[in-house]
Amino acid sequence: MIKFGLSVLNSPKVTSDVLAYWEVAAFFIKSVSAEALDLDVDEATDWYIDNVVDEASRDDYRSERQTAESEMIESFTQALTKAVRERSSALGEHYPFVLADAELRRKDLSALSSAALNYICLQFYRLIKAGFVEFHGQNSDEAKAVQASFLRKFTRVFENIAAYAVAGHTSGSAFLTSSCRSSEHLHALLKSICASIGAGEVLAYDQWNELQRAANDGGVDCLVRVGSAEDRGNAFLSLVGASIQESHIDHKIMGVDARERFSRFFRQKPAAFQSAFVRPQDETALIRLKCADKDCLLYSYDEIVRGLGMLQFPMRSINLRKVGVKSRLVLSDLETATLVHEFEDHALS
Repeated sequence: MIKFGLSVLNSPKVTSDVLAYWEVAAFFIKSVSAEALDLDVDEATDWYIDNVVDEASRDDYRSERQTAESEMIESFTQALTKAVRERSSALGEHYPFVLADAELRRKDLSALSSAALNYICLQFYRLIKAGFVEFHGQNSDEAKAVQASFLRKFTRVFENIAAYAVAGHTSGSAFLTSSCRSSEHLHALLKSICASIGAGEVLAYDQWNELQRAANDGGVDCLVRVGSAEDRGNAFLSLVGASIQESHIDHKIMGVDARERFSRFFRQKPAAFQSAFVRPQDETALIRLKCADKDCLLYSYDEIVRGLGMLQFPMRSINLRKVGVKSRLVLSDLETATLVHEFEDHALS
């Protein structure tokens, strides 16, 4: 069972990770005001004076410490509530919280959509990578093992998030190739996709070569049929690679070679192929350039959030049940997790 705490915020600068901090706290405690967050007021006030206050006025603010502190808290609260309103607008009905003045309240768990729960998984991951999560254990090795276990499970759940993100942006239907247990299952899935599009033909299984029969997922994490069911015969098929790694990701960015390799599973392709790469980190110029070189669409953190907000449920996906099952790998951990805050344990209820 996961038991964790949140480290102290040392700066009043509001980032996506600080927003995740407030959301994860509110997810477990149910309702948390911005002023109740664990902010190191002294360090935050110093940062505010050094980075926000005009240089000519900084000495005055240092001598009037209380004024600086009050302004810092007010500025922090305003920026944080603005970030929540923007995130709520982006996610729409899938946002797991309601903002009342400067208090963030979690919706009832039974009212949260699958997209909302996957969003919480994403935010918890972001919080870990930002160094704000302190896992508890009998010793440091046990705490590290708990974190490593969560990250291993999140790797699989992120494939769901990637499917949701691309499907949301494209009004498409997601098919998780990573859920295939064998190449026979992949063959059946590809036949189903052809049927749903109304075009294309998969090669007979005995005509697949040895490498194809050894590939349970076809070398992609999911497929997204771009467009609605009414677009039969005129669809695009997006080949999606997903990775939480920050390096060694080139094999996940699928270019012409990858699209050509995947086309060999078919006697006749059911649609023109696109490719997409999804990662939970912020966009960087290097990754953007790598994707552009391979004619591969890039969905980084901000695009993932927007894609989740565009999702229409119920999704037309034959693998939707499996999406839910895989999400439970992480959600089951979060549902039994305990947040330690101000010497009190907070479990979901």
